[in-house]
Amino acid sequence: MLIEPTAPRARLALESTRVAARLVALGPHRTPVELMRQAVDDLAALAWSAEQRAGSPPQIRVGAHGWRDVVMVLVDDLLALTPDVAELRPTADRLTRLRRELP
Repeated sequence: MLIEPTAPRARLALESTRVAARLVALGPHRTPVELMRQAVDDLAALAWSAEQRAGSPPQIRVGAHGWRDVVMVLVDDLLALTPDVAELRPTADRLTRLRRELP
């Protein structure tokens, strides 16, 4: 059994890779759109907060083939922030939940 990282930054990177791989495996026809919309809205809100922006983020709507890219961009934006922000842990938790909910 592999040891899971506990540091928020490492966990976030690992979970985003896992979710991205799962979305690729599902393909656009089997990816649950409503599940992805809610997850991306949650991830966008966490990234928006981490960047200390006022208001709320715009809704992100893409075709079924684009969900993987959206997740990776949102996570990459969070990982680019220094120092570590409080939103890293809840974002990793949200990605773990998303991974478990995907078929």
